[in-house]
Amino acid sequence: MISTLIALTIGLPWLGALAVWLLGDKRENWQHWTAISFSVASAVVATMMLWNASDAVGLSITINNVVFGEFNFVADGLGVFLSVIATVIGSLAVIFSKSYMKGEAQLGRYYGFVLFFIGGIAIALGVFTYSKRVMLTVGQGIMELSPVAALIIVWSHSIVLFLFASQGLEGFLARHGLPTIPLVPVSSSQAIVGAIIGLGLLKGGKGLRWKTLGAVSGGWVATPVIAALISFFSLFFMQNVFQLQTYRPLIYSLTPEAVERIQQAGIAVKDIEDLIGREFDSAIRFNKSLLKRMSLDRKERYFIIESSEIDEMTVSTEILARAKTDWITAGQKEAIEKLDGRVFTHKWQFDDALAAALPEWQFKKDDQNYNEDLKNKLDYLHKLFLAESTI
Repeated sequence: MISTLIALTIGLPWLGALAVWLLGDKRENWQHWTAISFSVASAVVATMMLWNASDAVGLSITINNVVFGEFNFVADGLGVFLSVIATVIGSLAVIFSKSYMKGEAQLGRYYGFVLFFIGGIAIALGVFTYSKRVMLTVGQGIMELSPVAALIIVWSHSIVLFLFASQGLEGFLARHGLPTIPLVPVSSSQAIVGAIIGLGLLKGGKGLRWKTLGAVSGGWVATPVIAALISFFSLFFMQNVFQLQTYRPLIYSLTPEAVERIQQAGIAVKDIEDLIGREFDSAIRFNKSLLKRMSLDRKERYFIIESSEIDEMTVSTEILARAKTDWITAGQKEAIEKLDGRVFTHKWQFDDALAAALPEWQFKKDDQNYNEDLKNKLDYLHKLFLAESTI
């Protein structure tokens, strides 16, 4: 009984989203009532679980038991209560939408998003209520830990995360001419498991459960691959079902401006003159064409590719006024406004124009934090003006 209720609470909104899409935008009234029916049904099913709440596993899904083990959903009191809140509020939002969304274009897309959100929240709450298993695997499954050992492991894991995330530390090391630690994403779970392994090896390795470690390691290898596949198919689904733009095609071409910039950098273009004016729809193809014609190191190839990327954008003060720019100084904003109406073929042309207009838009030689902040600002402006230019 409880396994059916859990499956319906999660599955009904997703089935509703599929049904709304199949109906099409021309059947607006049908879309309204279908979305309402499935969302209300999910709320009713979630409410029924209040009388069946239990700390036992209600629904278990096994996927490759060696690597992933089981995905378990426990309908305990807290989990059921939160699921009821999510589904009831979601269904009320759908019911309320019937009036104020009437006549709107692409109604199916809106209802699809709402219903997918309700189903996603239900899944998240189910996983949240069974996070205890993960904690037990790390705290006991790999190796038995005493309170002192656990404290050392938490300290070690925290220090590692700090070292790879502290801009202040990196700046301090750079200012004193010392090697810097790269600021890269570090997995907290890998750091803490590594700390446990280190402690276990210090004790001779006899207390480590290598089978559990093998399963965890297998999960680390498989997770990025599976995430990449899910991401690929999800983006394909969103683009073809909901007609959303999931990526912006990039074109690479050796324009006269790009050729001039490359020559100013001291790179000869004689061997690639036949590529001038040609368009490439992929950086990989462009890179292969470059390698066939001349010998370049990695830095030179990247510079040519970056110089040739076509990103036509139009600077508009109207767009800038609508954007949140409180993190840009008054002087920097004024420099952008001076470029109003100008059209740039490449992003670097926009960057150079700003740098020429105001020193604040210029990168500094020995200030990595400042340069990182400036790069983030420029990236934001690129996306802002590119997004509006492609509409």
